[in-house]
Amino acid sequence: MYKKIITIAAITISLLACQPTTQIQEKIQIIDVEAGIQNKKEMPLSAIADSIAYIKLETLPNCLIGNGTPLIRGNQVFVLTQRPNCIYVFNRSGKFLSKIDRQGKGPGEYERIDQWTVSPSGNQVVITCRFEMYLYKTNGEFINKTTATANLNSGMNFHTEDEVIICTNQLVHQNPDYPAVLKYSNKLKDRDTILIRNWEVGEIKTDFYSYYVLFYRYNGLYYYKEQACDTLFQISPEGSFSPRFVFKSGSKAMSPEAFFSNNTENVYSLELFAETRDYFTFTVSYKGKLTLLYYNKSTGDLFSKPDVVQPSGNRNQLAELKNDLDGFDSRFDKIDHEANTWIGFHQMTDLKQLEQAGYFERPEVVNSPHGKQLRDLVKSSSADDNPIVRILYLK
Repeated sequence: MYKKIITIAAITISLLACQPTTQIQEKIQIIDVEAGIQNKKEMPLSAIADSIAYIKLETLPNCLIGNGTPLIRGNQVFVLTQRPNCIYVFNRSGKFLSKIDRQGKGPGEYERIDQWTVSPSGNQVVITCRFEMYLYKTNGEFINKTTATANLNSGMNFHTEDEVIICTNQLVHQNPDYPAVLKYSNKLKDRDTILIRNWEVGEIKTDFYSYYVLFYRYNGLYYYKEQACDTLFQISPEGSFSPRFVFKSGSKAMSPEAFFSNNTENVYSLELFAETRDYFTFTVSYKGKLTLLYYNKSTGDLFSKPDVVQPSGNRNQLAELKNDLDGFDSRFDKIDHEANTWIGFHQMTDLKQLEQAGYFERPEVVNSPHGKQLRDLVKSSSADDNPIVRILYLK
């Protein structure tokens, strides 16, 4: 199955070329980027989170883990590693349960894992490998595979146990009717197009080469923004499509002309979108620096952190707030909107080095609500142990 639901062109052109209707105005919120950058405030970590959990992963010969990327689903912790290129599964106590380790060139095997996500129940995992998608049970049993639209994507989520939503990265395709957001269902057997990328303003038309797309899911809805467009759109898996935020940034706004000429040094580039119950956050790249902005959804207050950080290259990573929860000065590695968590992955060798340097005896660690718990966990561990997963539960 393959059907066009909606294109970006009509809505984008109407927003940029004419005044919105009363109905549209009720839905759109204007965010003044320049004003937010000038309005600098400090904010403690406890403003967006209320608790932290630590999970020390069990150390066994068949699950020795180096660097990894964690996800939390239900009562399970999933960790993707590159060497070996597999996915380990643990319970919330850190006990090893199973792994998906099917690297190879045979039936049901993948050559590498490019992108991955886990179903809400934690019973299924989907991965992409080049131009193919693979579906597995958590115990490693192969279910099905299909041809994907691209080997990289801007976001991939299980919407339900049987529906996978994926946003493509327009890296090499030059077809304006190329699918932007797709839905796979029925064990990857069926594919529907929710959105096609067909965007033009005046005489400027996309060539879709390295076209930067911002895409994430929050509270069951999907949010989509083209880089050279000032509007963040809300998309439902059923095909409804409406503008949510318009980013006002005056003469420094990213224009299609600037984007397609690669002349972006002196314009604002909006990146790293994330959302909690109370806040909508994003970063603004300008002249090689990244500024983090917070928008209070209930009060409309928009402000930036006083410091400016260098880009990290990770879309899911944000600058650290003033940490009054456990005093551990480390960036959280991944924002997981599905579990409403900020997840860190910390090697025990690194933590033991900090312990030897007296880091965990600092007052901001010992006197914080969760710092002593982290200190005691590190003290009772060995440098040869598997990593600790640090979960920050967002408000």
